[in-house]
Amino acid sequence: MSSMSSLGAAHTLIALLAMVLGGVVVVNRKGTRRHKALGWGYVASMVLLNATALSIYRLFGKFGPFHWLALSSLISIFVALTFMLLKRPRNWLALHGETMSWSYVGLLAAAVAEISVRVLHYPFGLTVAISSLLVIAIGGTITRMTMARWVGGA
Repeated sequence: MSSMSSLGAAHTLIALLAMVLGGVVVVNRKGTRRHKALGWGYVASMVLLNATALSIYRLFGKFGPFHWLALSSLISIFVALTFMLLKRPRNWLALHGETMSWSYVGLLAAAVAEISVRVLHYPFGLTVAISSLLVIAIGGTITRMTMARWVGGA
């Protein structure tokens, strides 16, 4: 087994930081100073995480599907911030919350896929697809069920 590169190690550590910060944001009250500070930490960690993801080419040797997912993640963060900072449509709070929630669900899906393949040594293709879809289904269900409470609590 080869050792992890310094870029891979940074990517992993930043992913762990994003999961912790995002998890704390998810379970705590929205709209508070703490929510905003942790949220900005989550955003910064996600930008760094996706920047490192866009710099890793070991798996395919070229721009691949995970690079597209990193770009998608960056877009979702940008959109969520746009709803909050620049363009506040009537339902901006719901749009911001849902977009950020999906960002976190995507992060968790990637983490479960990585653990399944790299730690548990399950076969790559089908494992990534099934684990990601399972996390997305569960995360999407939880997001839909709790969005009214989150928006109402802000």
